Amino acid sequence: MSVLLEQIPENVQKKIINDFNMLESYDEQNAYLAGLISVITVQRRRPRKAENEVVHFKQSSYKFRVRCVNEIGEAQDIQVCYKAFLSLHGITARRLQTIQNCLKASSSASKDGRGKHKNRPIKLSEETIAAAVEHISAFKGRSSHHSLNKTTKIYLPEELNITKMFRMFQRKNILT
Repeated sequence: MSVLLEQIPENVQKKIINDFNMLESYDEQNAYLAGLISVITVQRRRPRKAENEVVHFKQSSYKFRVRCVNEIGEAQDIQVCYKAFLSLHGITARRLQTIQNCLKASSSASKDGRGKHKNRPIKLSEETIAAAVEHISAFKGRSSHHSLNKTTKIYLPEELNITKMFRMFQRKNILT
């Protein structure tokens, strides 16, 4: 039997979300959430459609728990519903669905792969970026004469454009 969100005291709710947000990384949060989800295979299937119709069966069911400390100081797991689990941890349904799919496939939460694919064949090296910054800062800039307010923006001469600056950069760095 799962507990409703209203049955969990407000101070416990705040502690759950604060503890969850204190986890350092997205991967740690996903591992924590995966530990609170139980995957249950479907025990009985009852087809509700005729035999000639396509039926999409649910592959698994899930039980959700939250971990909190009781009055004695012991950690205890309380079974909650899907919406309470989302609300108590402040996560989206899509994030939970991703964790559920990983649990079904490999029984553990997958690592966060965002931005870690390393397939940038034309990525500029750190040295090239530093040389470009140095090249741009070598130009003599001036403040705007149109602005009525004092500003810290510096403007390049109007005869320069990106193409000219790039050609100058190429001549300076490729020929040397």
